Amino acid sequence: MRNLAWACTLVTTLGLGCGGPSKPTDATAGKPADSSGGKPADASGAASDDCAVVGEKSRPVLARMMGEAGGGDVDGAVTALVEKCRAEPRMREDAVFACTLAAADDVAVAACWQTGVKQYAAASGLVDAKAHLHLMATRAQQYYMERADLPPGTAPLTPASPCCGREAALCPVDAALWDAEPWATLYFKVDEPGRFQYAFESDGDTFTGHAVGDPECDGTPVSLRFQITRATIDRDPEITIDP
Repeated sequence: MRNLAWACTLVTTLGLGCGGPSKPTDATAGKPADSSGGKPADASGAASDDCAVVGEKSRPVLARMMGEAGGGDVDGAVTALVEKCRAEPRMREDAVFACTLAAADDVAVAACWQTGVKQYAAASGLVDAKAHLHLMATRAQQYYMERADLPPGTAPLTPASPCCGREAALCPVDAALWDAEPWATLYFKVDEPGRFQYAFESDGDTFTGHAVGDPECDGTPVSLRFQITRATIDRDPEITIDP
């Protein structure tokens, strides 16, 4: 699995993800986190220096992205990145860190960050798809508990067209899609923009749910699925990624 610590930290700084908008901290106010400044305990201090170098090289990227997101404290954001890098070794193992450290100019740094944020968005989309499939499975199980039958029917991929190519490469929320049958009977809906389409088929004895998407919009679609039968109705379904 990719180490996405730097990309996660960036989108947190911008208030776009990784658990929601970042909360104000001493670091984001430009103050050291502790008396040591968050520096690692090693005698050389090389890792700490690299954190500062990467933070400063990332400044133009932060300024541009924060400007697009409505503005913010760029100096504080750089400080936050550096302090977190010094405090968390995994930050220095991230591919974005190594790429930025070796980058020759601002264009190369921007390319490093663009790749990292794209990979983080893809990983987030996959987590979101799994969460929605778990919800779909729960709805099917609830239906069975109430009616002693699995919800019958077939729902084609919804929305009908892929999410790539749309604004921000996300499928927008469209309540009408989920209020229509057979989704309405299943009581399943997607109420936030996402990167996956959803489908299911059921004959009343076996229910199979699907999520299909191209998280990185690079022409490599991912298909996830789960299956519930009468015999496995009381078990948590296993979500698998189709080859």
